[in-house]
Amino acid sequence: ASAGAGGGREVLLSRIAHLEAASAAAARQHESQVRELVDKHEAEIKGKEERFADLAAKRANEHRVSLKRQKDAYGELLTKRNEEHRREVRGLKDQLEGVEERQRVFLESYVEASLDALARVRDGDEL
Repeated sequence: ASAGAGGGREVLLSRIAHLEAASAAAARQHESQVRELVDKHEAEIKGKEERFADLAAKRANEHRVSLKRQKDAYGELLTKRNEEHRREVRGLKDQLEGVEERQRVFLESYVEASLDALARVRDGDEL
């Protein structure tokens, strides 16, 4: 009975060793599969990050180009407005000079006429 019991024990120990080896092999295989999945997902994430970075760079460049166009258009608008204002101010200065000239001529004529009238009154002439 003891030989049968000892033989059964060896069979059990052998089966346990076999199961442990199979379990270790299954664990290594599972670990390998998990590592492959992790590597695959990391590669996918890296690809998506690269595409996102490319897209972000493209959008940033488009934004810079749009801002430059807007800045240039605004600069052209300001230049045009400044030129219009310069012309307007030039025209107003010309008008002012014309008014000043007419006032000068009027005042000269008025003073001359007043002096003539004053001289006639002194001389006793009628107006």
